[in-house]
Amino acid sequence: MNEQTFSLEESIAELDKLVESTTNDTDSPDFTLITEKIKELQEIFPKSEKLAEACARILVNLSTKQTELKERKASAEKLEKLQQQFQESHDIAEAFARILVNLSTKQTELKERKATVEKLEKLQQQFQESHDIALLYARILFNLSTKQTELKERKATVEKLEKLQQKFQESHDIALLYARILFNLSTKQTELKELETTAEKLEKLQQKFQESHDIAEAFARIFGQFINCTD
Repeated sequence: MNEQTFSLEESIAELDKLVESTTNDTDSPDFTLITEKIKELQEIFPKSEKLAEACARILVNLSTKQTELKERKASAEKLEKLQQQFQESHDIAEAFARILVNLSTKQTELKERKATVEKLEKLQQQFQESHDIALLYARILFNLSTKQTELKERKATVEKLEKLQQKFQESHDIALLYARILFNLSTKQTELKELETTAEKLEKLQQKFQESHDIAEAFARIFGQFINCTD
């Protein structure tokens, strides 16, 4: 191990300690020292993927403690730059996907949330075989659907999650998000034929994941809705 490698590992360890001490002391931590330390280390080790991965992980953790949209957006932008610099790193891409999901939960405007979803969509297309990134994409699609008031928009979002579920057919987590978004879609459907089609999709999902209480619950709710419409 050369001196620079040792120095890098020591620096990452010090950064982790700083994050731990800063975030554990208070519910409203001051992130100034952490961001300054990250900036300093990036200037010393600008081409280090290992440092970039550590910084990405820390930025995700910080974002979960940031209550203001502006702060969370700034963290996401920092991580986006890291991902653009290290485009082949799955770990950094996954961290970027996570922070985008975190950001979306703070975005109240549909336009903003849609732009965030598009960034994660591009990331998922780049790492098409990654279940972890696909699951995060599924989550953000579900989050988006809760803000969409128009049936046409919500239907388009459901179709994207449907394709994802078809690619990762054995994933219960993605299937559950697909079940939930199908139910969300059904609440906007007024035509009996459309509602029946949605209910059939959820029924097939429930048959595949027969041990899943959550998917069964989603099916029961949409089936009840369908029965009410036929009365």
